[in-house]
Amino acid sequence: LKVTQQTKARKKVQVNTKTLIMEAVRNLAGMAPQLEGVSMKLRDNSALLQAQYDTPWEKFKRAFRKAFGLKPPVIEYAIPMADAMTKTSTTEKVNFNKSLGEIAKRMNLYEALASRESPTYQKMEAQEEEEIYTFLTKQLAECQQMLLMLLGYDKFFKNEVASPNKAKVKGLTMETTSIKNTMVKTNQRKAEYAAYVEEQKQLKRLGIINEE
Repeated sequence: LKVTQQTKARKKVQVNTKTLIMEAVRNLAGMAPQLEGVSMKLRDNSALLQAQYDTPWEKFKRAFRKAFGLKPPVIEYAIPMADAMTKTSTTEKVNFNKSLGEIAKRMNLYEALASRESPTYQKMEAQEEEEIYTFLTKQLAECQQMLLMLLGYDKFFKNEVASPNKAKVKGLTMETTSIKNTMVKTNQRKAEYAAYVEEQKQLKRLGIINEE
């Protein structure tokens, strides 16, 4: 009788694990406003830096490309990238427009996941929990790389813009700090989900709760 009562008690505290993991996914939406702010600041900082190189020759080349409908040249910056494992920093050449595109894509995805009514959220919710967990793990890993890139851009523009315009450089500290905090909270929820699922598996193996 006691075992039966314990089993009933266990069932009462069981929660919907799909809800747990989806709440962790929805937490990513907290980054969307910060990513929008980052994108705007990066564009402004890049325009500020490019203005330094706006010589008469560059103006002529720009007019020539416009006249013949040619694409503008790819903007690449050599930014510092920190390695958390080795505590060192290397210089990495990155495509600026590609960076902006990736940020915009991530921002749109996270905005869509914010609403339970959106097709993106519902499609995600329809997947198996293991697939959702894998998605969340991948997103956090990619966000970590993005964060390192943003910190690199922040340092790069502050160093490269000439002295007369340094005060006009828009720092990314507020946004990167907020993004990092959101990542920490999301990872905590992911860990809570994983711990709960593992606990339930252990209890089932011990026969304390029944298989559903």
